[in-house]
Amino acid sequence: MKTATFGTISHATMRPQDLIPCFLEELASLGGTIISDIPSSAFDGLSDDHPYWMSESASEYLAELFDALQEHAPDYSYFGAHCGDGSDYGFWPDEEFLTSPEDFDVTKTDDYPGDNEHGAYLVVNDHGNATYGYQDADGWHTVWDIV
Repeated sequence: MKTATFGTISHATMRPQDLIPCFLEELASLGGTIISDIPSSAFDGLSDDHPYWMSESASEYLAELFDALQEHAPDYSYFGAHCGDGSDYGFWPDEEFLTSPEDFDVTKTDDYPGDNEHGAYLVVNDHGNATYGYQDADGWHTVWDIV
């Protein structure tokens, strides 16, 4: 299964007719699919006000897309609205993880571990860039990083 990268998928809208196609495209790029009961007429460029978009079915389908995209979120991150902007949807690091990685059995440090220091680490430099990864007998392995 492909893992997503951090960042915005959709911004400045919360309308199902904007989010659903955008989320479907992202899910497909990650190798996922979800069967839809969306009427083809709802995707007609002139059907922005198609009744489907305000239906219970659209709300339920959108919830399924959130769940499916969450499955592709990197470790210690989530798919959803950015904590600072409720209309900025994408993949984001878990704020709780960034502030208290020790609660997740991850060591926070300002430099990469030495060769014999095995374990999981959150490396945060003096510019605030963060890298989550682990050190083992084969060396350093980056899981994700944010700048």
